[in-house]
Amino acid sequence: MPANRNALLRYRTIDRCLKNHYQKWTLEDLIEACSDALYEYEGIDKGVSRRTVQGDINMMRSGKLGYEAPIEVVDKKYYVYADRAFSIDAIPLDAEDVKKLEEVVALLGQFQTLPLQEELSDMARKLQDRISVASNHHRPIIQLERNALTEGLDWMDTLYQAIAAEEVLSMTYQSFKADHPKTFVFHPWLLKEYRNRWFVLGKGDGQHAEVILALDRIKDIQPNEARYQYHEDPELVQNWFRDVIGVSANPKGSTRMVVLWVNHQALPYIRTKPLHHSMKWVDKRPDGAILSLEVQLNFELEREILGFGENVEVLEPQELRHRIQFRTQRMSQRYGQGYNPAFNYHAFKLLSRRGFAGHAGLYERSELDAIRQLAESHLKEHPDLFEGSIDQLFWHIPQLIPMILNKPLKEWIIAGLGGRQAIVRSAFVQGGQLAVPVKSYGQVSQVWLNAEQGQEAPQLTHLEPTDLKRGARIMIPLVSPDEPRGMWKLIPKTHGNLIEPPYVTRWIEGKSFIQYRPVIGGILAIKPLLCHQYVPSKQMGNDPYVVLDINPATLPFREHWLV
Repeated sequence: MPANRNALLRYRTIDRCLKNHYQKWTLEDLIEACSDALYEYEGIDKGVSRRTVQGDINMMRSGKLGYEAPIEVVDKKYYVYADRAFSIDAIPLDAEDVKKLEEVVALLGQFQTLPLQEELSDMARKLQDRISVASNHHRPIIQLERNALTEGLDWMDTLYQAIAAEEVLSMTYQSFKADHPKTFVFHPWLLKEYRNRWFVLGKGDGQHAEVILALDRIKDIQPNEARYQYHEDPELVQNWFRDVIGVSANPKGSTRMVVLWVNHQALPYIRTKPLHHSMKWVDKRPDGAILSLEVQLNFELEREILGFGENVEVLEPQELRHRIQFRTQRMSQRYGQGYNPAFNYHAFKLLSRRGFAGHAGLYERSELDAIRQLAESHLKEHPDLFEGSIDQLFWHIPQLIPMILNKPLKEWIIAGLGGRQAIVRSAFVQGGQLAVPVKSYGQVSQVWLNAEQGQEAPQLTHLEPTDLKRGARIMIPLVSPDEPRGMWKLIPKTHGNLIEPPYVTRWIEGKSFIQYRPVIGGILAIKPLLCHQYVPSKQMGNDPYVVLDINPATLPFREHWLV
């Protein structure tokens, strides 16, 4: 049975007394010494009973604790060690002690990157010296995750000591996006580790918001004589990362309900190691289970989800689902699957059967930004020609043709629509200009096109419904991921015939619609006669689209408009 803390303190006190051979120790002397020690170290002032100390002496004499102390009574009164060199501190370790100390030394040896690493290393060396004579077993049994090549670990102890002593630092820091390092006064508050990378939370002088700095981007740290400032809410600092996975946190930001589907393959891993302390199991299904998290959306959350591959699907919120969808499509393209008919078969089948289909990953973010910048610059340069949109976009800005008709989109159009296709109309519009009156739906009853070339201004005509059935309209959203996006309401299988405008709303009453919000970097393709409605975002001006109307190339269009 292991001894408790007070008992161990009494054993060491008795041992200290009996090692002092210049004084004779009666039982009363040992009781007084033990009482004084308990008061000094533990604040216990009720003293120690005679029976307790007699029991301690008998325990030290026995082999239960490994002491086997040679305590004798001389002159029927005084307690002494028969072996004057004896001390419980000099007891050789038994096999059980050696085994446990070896485990401790092995663990301490792996904490080379933690604060107080010098003290831990000294402790490990002392323990190793103590057990080296009792064991020849050196094979490690426990191994912690670590990466000795991780940069910035040299600053760990400096930052730890500064936080403990509430000292201000002069920090020289260079983020991955910065061209040059920057030096500023920094008040460190908290060290945080995430996946073998260390961060420090604090505030810089002149900064209105708190910052989280990665240790691997610190270039230099020097002491500063400024007055240390801690956060006005200490509890907030301790809970800074409570609502996030990772370190990208905003304690004043709102959390979102993230709903995930997990298949049976990933289920046991997530059940035994939850993704976050807010995780709850919502429902059990034949193909897996549904769980929810109450967290802030950040990059680390996306990376955690992507790490499970096809075994986890984001159901809500749509914003996060679109981000994951965009990343997986780009990954698919990166691994060389390309845009071939087999890969896009499902989307093409949906386009033909229900009248619309979405496809992600056709554009890089940089491509969309460049297209948007060119179009918006043209609008500013020619305010007298345009009212927030540019019709016949390719005619006005021909340099956009190869940017919009990139290789993935060309392959998608040819494989999905068949034959030789032509862009009969191109436009840059704001989302609100695609909207029809609230609670009503429309069809694209006319598509205006440029029938001749070489004119100063396009000569316009339009296609009839028969031609519309063979074509498609493609919408390309140009918004950034952090900008609001409008939403499409689409009524499947309404693309077969043209309905007279007064009867469209009445005809679709009672029919269910599908909500669709295009993915950034992707497209939405619809058959022009499909009944649809566009619901713009609240910030309509930040919702730009490129619209392309496509038909078989049977009319005299410009050759470079042909796909």
